[in-house]
Amino acid sequence: MYDYIKGTLVKVEPTNAVIDAGGIGYKLLIPLNVYSDVSSMLGKPLLLYCSFVVREDSQRLFGFLKESSRDLFITLSDVSGIGPKTALSILGHMSIDELKLALHHADALSLVKVPGIGKKTAERLILELRDKISKPSQDGMSHLGKGEDHMFHDAVSALMHLGYQRAAAQNAVKKALEKNVKSLSELISKSLKCT
Repeated sequence: MYDYIKGTLVKVEPTNAVIDAGGIGYKLLIPLNVYSDVSSMLGKPLLLYCSFVVREDSQRLFGFLKESSRDLFITLSDVSGIGPKTALSILGHMSIDELKLALHHADALSLVKVPGIGKKTAERLILELRDKISKPSQDGMSHLGKGEDHMFHDAVSALMHLGYQRAAAQNAVKKALEKNVKSLSELISKSLKCT
């Protein structure tokens, strides 16, 4: 029904954003990572791609910065036992490339780090979506060689256990990988220097 809503961002919270479009305020539920991207845009123009979810007892709009995120949200929501709330949580805690890598490598450990995702749900996601979604794009993390992508995830996980946010950990590990590291311990050490 709605493809996108474009207007002025008048309110934003970690779980939702309100866009004034033509004098109507549209409240959209958003992933956590969208909040961090748009929280400084109050009073400025914003376009969010939408998914309109109608249930027996509710009608809700979900908003995303990218069309690909919205489409992936719809795909995730269609998995048995997932639903919009869990799909939103997944997209709020993982980038699209991270999710695609986790699914293609059957990496249930990365998926269970998302609040609301247990081992069985992670395995169901992998089973149902592994062959349905496209492979990770050639930018971002997916430029890594065969062994490097596992090292990348392990190093990011190690930094997150030390208290770093996912985005900061990923950026540090990406920078460290440019320095031709040969082992996981060396990668973690150099990543810590890049934070």
